[in-house]
Amino acid sequence: TLRVDSIRGQTAGTDRYIVQIVGDTLNDVVTTTGTTMADTGLSVTITPKLSTHKFLIMVNLGVLGTGSSDGIRFRLLRDSTEIGASTGAGTHNLFMQFFPNGTTDYLGASNHFIDSPSTTSSITYKLQWAMTGDSNTGYINRRSSDNYARTSSNFTVMEIAQ
Repeated sequence: TLRVDSIRGQTAGTDRYIVQIVGDTLNDVVTTTGTTMADTGLSVTITPKLSTHKFLIMVNLGVLGTGSSDGIRFRLLRDSTEIGASTGAGTHNLFMQFFPNGTTDYLGASNHFIDSPSTTSSITYKLQWAMTGDSNTGYINRRSSDNYARTSSNFTVMEIAQ
């Protein structure tokens, strides 16, 4: 028999541990056209326990674009601030991107980012997307022809004690 009268969180030391996990699953099919960023439907709201904690944001998608010359751009937001983007000299500095090889190449796309928001106020993380050109369509969770299996996509945020 195991009896526990109380459990306290760690108060000292250098060990890291997960404080809380929140996630969102997208089971619906989402499409986008054009170059204006739009919500994917994947977002989570989390309230940090301490301002010193970090957050691991993980994205896993099933994605397809209908053209081989246009790609799909993805942007990660903390509230209204873009985070996780490249700082290189490219035309689009993004959280992640996807360039299909053809209209039937339905592939997984994933990325992760470690954020240090330094707050105890509620935070909303969300994923947005757009095409790199106006002539094609992007799909999440299905192929463009919709004649095969569908998938689900996931967005997970973990608060990590520091």
